[in-house]
Amino acid sequence: MWFADSMPDGRPGNPLRLISSIVKGKSALMDGTASVGTGWVVHIVLSALFGMLFALVVPMFRNNGTVALAGGIYGALLFVANFLVIGEFWLDQFQMPNKPFELVIHVVFGHLLAVAFYSSGVRRHDAWISVGR
Repeated sequence: MWFADSMPDGRPGNPLRLISSIVKGKSALMDGTASVGTGWVVHIVLSALFGMLFALVVPMFRNNGTVALAGGIYGALLFVANFLVIGEFWLDQFQMPNKPFELVIHVVFGHLLAVAFYSSGVRRHDAWISVGR
């Protein structure tokens, strides 16, 4: 809602409409055909793909602490790729979002990915905190 409020007209569905412009084109924002539903689908599919990509590298990490650190870094790298590279050179409508918010929320996404691996059973034998080992 912070991001939605920071956009020009402050409509709650604006972030998802912006995401729908990835498939519908920038003109969809101008002509009103950008869709909240399409934005949800695109965001869920991209999030799942990014999660699967992270899953490919998780087995290389030795413990949950490393997974947590990698998750935060991964989220920050997603922000850089999505907003500072792709948004700058290909999807200029992605220059509108509140970048500090986007950085924070993408780092949170990375940490949530890490937590998903904590409870998946794959790393269940690892301690959550390895202090004094």
